[in-house]
Amino acid sequence: MVILPFSLRHKIVQFAADTSAVTDFQMVFSSNFAYVYLYHFQHLIFGD
Repeated sequence: MVILPFSLRHKIVQFAADTSAVTDFQMVFSSNFAYVYLYHFQHLIFGD
């Protein structure tokens, strides 16, 4: 289990809450997890 920073977890949870179907969220989450994870860390690292 990857331990995520609180802010990233919050964004993921908020995104999940905004989706209409949990199954759709799970599919998107599993397929795009690496991209989302790296995308948010890119902003944290480079401050953009």
